[in-house]
Formats: sequence, structure tokens, C-alpha cells
Amino acid sequence: MGDRESMSKNLTPVQAFYHLGHARWYDTFRLLWTKIVEHTLEKDFLEALRGSITPKTTIVEIGCGTGINIQRILSLKKRFQRYTAIDFSTDMLAVAKQKFEHQEGISFIEGDARTVALPKTIDLILCTWVLSHIVEPSAVVNRFYKKLHKDG
Repeated sequence: MGDRESMSKNLTPVQAFYHLGHARWYDTFRLLWTKIVEHTLEKDFLEALRGSITPKTTIVEIGCGTGINIQRILSLKKRFQRYTAIDFSTDMLAVAKQKFEHQEGISFIEGDARTVALPKTIDLILCTWVLSHIVEPSAVVNRFYKKLHKDG
């Protein structure tokens, strides 16, 4: 049995789904989904990002996928101090890294949001379309919230 097959035996159904090579078409699907379903939400989300990010902001994203939120922030021409992008999917992270690994201030961590090492403090936590895929999402939210800066 190959490494990928043995690894998938220990994954939740959602994790196994995202390890099936879906990263290749994910960005195209998300663009279409945004255009059809969440166009108003997208505008509001971009406004919230625009008002929340300064050059001193430290951002952690739970479930960064292929880096769509990084792309959103960069499209706003918003500078930040540090962006830590976390995802459990090797394939999704590979796409994100390919797009943004040379971008200053961005780091990628492959890991489970329940156990991954976190920065001492965080100014902004991003988590879009992920909590429904996490076992015990409230525990993850509480874990990250404890690291959130008092004005975060």
C-alpha cells in the first residue's frame, strides 16, 4: 500500500476528500461559487478585511486551502506583518505555496487545527468554509481565541 493510501486510512471523510487531488480544480470551483452564490458576502468580507488589516497585523488562517484569502488580501493591496496559513491537506497547501511562497511574511503549516503550534498572539483569525469540516469546532475556536490579541 502506498503512503497516500495508508495515510488516507486515518483521515476523516472530509480530509480524505481533500486528499484526492481536488486541489487542482478547487480555485476554479471557488471562483464560480463566489460569483453565483456569495457575491454579496464577498463584497462585505473584502470590506471587513480592508478595515481590519494594518502593516502590523499578524494573521492566522485556519484551513487556508489553496490560498484564496491570501489572494483576497493581496488584491486589496493591504500590507501585514505576518500571515500563517494552516491546512491539513498536502495538496491544497502545495497549490497555495506555489502561488505565494515567495511572498514576504507568509508561512505555511501543514497540520491539524486542533494541535498545530500557534503564534504567541494573533491579531486576526480567518476561517472560511472550514468549521463544518472540523471535529469539535468549538474546541478549535476556543483554542485560537485564547491566542487572539485583546484588540483582535
